[in-house]
Amino acid sequence: YDLFSMVGSGHGALALAPRAVLSDICIEATSFDVWDHGSLRRSTAGYPLKWSPDGSKLFIVTDQPPGCSRNPIFASVGIVSYPSLQRTVTFAGVSVEAGPLSTGATATFSPDGRSIAYDCIRSQISPTGCVPGILDVVTGRGTAISDQNFSIGGWLPDGHLLLLGSLQGLVHEWDGTKVVPSNLPANTFSVSPKGVAVVQAWGEADGTLLTRLVDNGKPIRDLPAAQWAYWSPDGSQLLLVVDPPNSPGVVLVTLG
Repeated sequence: YDLFSMVGSGHGALALAPRAVLSDICIEATSFDVWDHGSLRRSTAGYPLKWSPDGSKLFIVTDQPPGCSRNPIFASVGIVSYPSLQRTVTFAGVSVEAGPLSTGATATFSPDGRSIAYDCIRSQISPTGCVPGILDVVTGRGTAISDQNFSIGGWLPDGHLLLLGSLQGLVHEWDGTKVVPSNLPANTFSVSPKGVAVVQAWGEADGTLLTRLVDNGKPIRDLPAAQWAYWSPDGSQLLLVVDPPNSPGVVLVTLG
């Protein structure tokens, strides 16, 4: 059956790609449409992943093996500019995991739009496996930042990159040159542009799993357990995708 992948720029543009999904193991698309404020602009080769914060760049899959596979699908990637939709960068020798559950989910532009963090890239540095890495939008180069199985938690206000997935819920940061232990609370999985940490925690009364907001080490609010957290650019609003059976499935939180 057919689904659609929609990636919004936050500045009026929408990239819309058809996805052929078979048994939840296959995603295949050769082109996508870009809409501008509700009007179709044009069709563009590739598959859309993420927009830069200012909406001037779109990170795309440029080449993907045909057919379906039960193994992770690795695809070449690049950048197109907007509104011209011209290819400006192709990341030479770099591919990213583009399976049905991972496509675009872990691609994160830095606030200045000059770098993209991705938690599963392959290159000459790691030809036999995938590792977290940084893609440089200016040079078109990819750099592995760790040989551990970290996932990307997003860019922090100080420019560091939050890395998740260690034992005991301890989190790490990439400071631009190396991976170091973080001072953030254990089980942090997202941080707002203002430094508010989103932490997986357990209720003191009944021990149920929940999401806790922590500011400078001080808990400020408890919310339903969530799988994903998305912040507004100014850090004033938080969108949580909560775990079932919690309802309504999405929670919007406004911070004072």
